[in-house]
Amino acid sequence: MHTKEKSITTLQKISDIEIKLKDSSYFIRIHKSFIISIKHIEKLKSDFIYLKNGTQLSIGVSYRVHINEYLNLI
Repeated sequence: MHTKEKSITTLQKISDIEIKLKDSSYFIRIHKSFIISIKHIEKLKSDFIYLKNGTQLSIGVSYRVHINEYLNLI
């Protein structure tokens, strides 16, 4: 996990973290390896999400429809 201040290593599966964040409207899973905070999204373009810090993340094929629907609601 990455925060503004540091990186954190965990042995938890990302699916377990996703379950813990399920009720939060601030996080969304975009790839088998990524859960991101929606407040850090700069733009969505094609198959990528660009974060405000300049990071470009690939959107997993199985997540694309859900992400597009979700981001169109906010």
